[in-house]
Amino acid sequence: MSAPQLLNLSGLSTQLLGRPTYHFEEVDSTQDMLKKMSGGVQQGTVVFADHQHKGRGRNGHIWFSLPEPQIYFSVLLAPKLSPPKFPMINIAAGLAVIEALEVCGIKDPKIKWPNDVYIQQKKAAGILSELLTSDVKERPFIILGIGINVSANLEDFPNELRDRATALSLTGCTCDRLELLCKVLNALESWFLMLEHGNFKLIQSEFSKKWLFHEKQIVVNMDSNRSLQGKAMGIDEDGALLLQKSSSEIARVFSGEVTLQT
Repeated sequence: MSAPQLLNLSGLSTQLLGRPTYHFEEVDSTQDMLKKMSGGVQQGTVVFADHQHKGRGRNGHIWFSLPEPQIYFSVLLAPKLSPPKFPMINIAAGLAVIEALEVCGIKDPKIKWPNDVYIQQKKAAGILSELLTSDVKERPFIILGIGINVSANLEDFPNELRDRATALSLTGCTCDRLELLCKVLNALESWFLMLEHGNFKLIQSEFSKKWLFHEKQIVVNMDSNRSLQGKAMGIDEDGALLLQKSSSEIARVFSGEVTLQT
């Protein structure tokens, strides 16, 4: 593991996020590294790495790391939200990534609920939030991790991922990596403040515009034995998926793997 350096990000316009940002050339996981540091750092602290060897996705899934330097970062948050609203942090993070990608010239990126960003029907970014035990019970800490595939050739992906994953460079995007990191952090702070100010309706509305499966017939695999089918109607103010199972029944789904119904 490399020693950290403090990054001076000239494109950062935040008041909180990324101040400071610790840069590592490689880590096992930015999530784990920030966990180790969390007792002695302030809210907004970012751990940023070029490479990570044991990156994780939702439900313990492995995040495949590409050979070139990519964007892997985790940020420490102490949200002024009630715990039922915590899933909205992932939604806000997805909207922040999309906002940053659009500024960099990416056309029509989409959110795949609950925690992925897609470009041209392929995954380009993943989001993971983890709750930490806090000494201050009314203000728990959350570590929010974001990974973005910035630069790759198709051959860099395993065969099983080539039709499901992409990188920004494969779409023609040439945005500088640190510039993109700043854009994501700037947007993330804005969306995070919207959450803390209770602007859930706006976030729901923006999510619906950017949702990969908006108003489509989908299947939600909740575990190996349970699945639900229905029409994707949006999210509620807690970030739960609203699935229309019949004309009169709307199910609230809090986690699961979503696919199009065939």
